[in-house]
Amino acid sequence: MKLKQGSFLWYLYLDKLYCLLSVRNVRVLVEYFHLLDVHHNNTLNDVLFYHFLHNVTNWKRRQIMIVFNMLDWNATGEIGFDQFYMLVCILLAQQNHLEEQFMFRHSRPVFELLDLEGELRIGADNFHMYNFLFNIKKQELKELYHDFDVTGDRRLNYKEFKLFTIFTMDKYQERQKAEKENEKKRKKEKKALLKKKTQHQVNVSSKQSSFTNRSESRMVTEVQGRNVLRTARKSTSYYNETTLWDQHSFHLLLQSKTYSGNGWSLFLFSAIKLEDSSNDSYADILSTNTNSLLGSNPHPLTAGYTN
Repeated sequence: MKLKQGSFLWYLYLDKLYCLLSVRNVRVLVEYFHLLDVHHNNTLNDVLFYHFLHNVTNWKRRQIMIVFNMLDWNATGEIGFDQFYMLVCILLAQQNHLEEQFMFRHSRPVFELLDLEGELRIGADNFHMYNFLFNIKKQELKELYHDFDVTGDRRLNYKEFKLFTIFTMDKYQERQKAEKENEKKRKKEKKALLKKKTQHQVNVSSKQSSFTNRSESRMVTEVQGRNVLRTARKSTSYYNETTLWDQHSFHLLLQSKTYSGNGWSLFLFSAIKLEDSSNDSYADILSTNTNSLLGSNPHPLTAGYTN
């Protein structure tokens, strides 16, 4: 059963613990009952009852009339507010999946509703007829009579029915506990996944930042290397752009100019030679060697030099 969205019952609240309406909701329900009672008899006949349930639920006519006959305890063809209130609570309990809770809290009224013959016994046929009200499945019904029919007469008295409601309530609480644990587990997994995703984004951002820093450092190194090269050209008159010197001669040249360090002279010679030959790896050579040769102290060739 489903309540039709936007109907009057859709806006009523049923307490989940006691399965009862609040005082304010009861007052509103009384006013609504009087609106339905067009004959002002404080009762609803079968026609009014049918149109009421037809407009608030998706029940068929047969189901509606079964419920009306169940609520018409005195067989007068009318129901009063007490029966109407009971019906509304049952509908809201079913809408909120609280059938087990409702039967446990109101076991005596429910037992009297199902005891159509007034014999203080409930047979299996009664449960079959009203299973759409309390959502009792066929398998559960078999287990009910197998486990709780202590007298063995295939009918339940009130004590046996009460045991059944206690058992179903325990199962309901276990199911609720399992659902809460699963929900907690899903939240934990979702949190771990979010943390992992955030960490991945931080790592990607860190790599991009590191790549940017290396690129900037390489650009600075290239500028330093070019400055060294230009200073070397300005500082010696022995260099001829059309002449390719061998490494040993160039080293002797720098030694004669008091520029010490074989590694330094080799770097300058390689840089000039690569530039003269228009080698594409010129910038790579400068970037690779300048950091290791310059260090924190600049060479005398580049000290105080401004491009």
